[in-house]
Amino acid sequence: AEQVKQHPREFTILDVRNKSEVEQKKPFETSINIPLTQLRERLEEVPTSKPVAVHCAAGYRSAVASSILKAHYGNKIVVQDISEAIKGYL
Repeated sequence: AEQVKQHPREFTILDVRNKSEVEQKKPFETSINIPLTQLRERLEEVPTSKPVAVHCAAGYRSAVASSILKAHYGNKIVVQDISEAIKGYL
């Protein structure tokens, strides 16, 4: 999480919170918001040219989203789950 915070442009930051949560607080200006409930249908919208750092509000949804990304892309991309560390940024 600290590496993502210090160098956000080196990552595709995927925010899997709901739109209303993102409107309240967006910890990374460069993040892409795709709610977890829509991720499977919108996987092709996730840029894969950089490591993908996934976050939500507490860590549960980001863990699920990371698993979905890994299952879909396999070893073609690097996926990092920011997990509970995101609490320090919200």
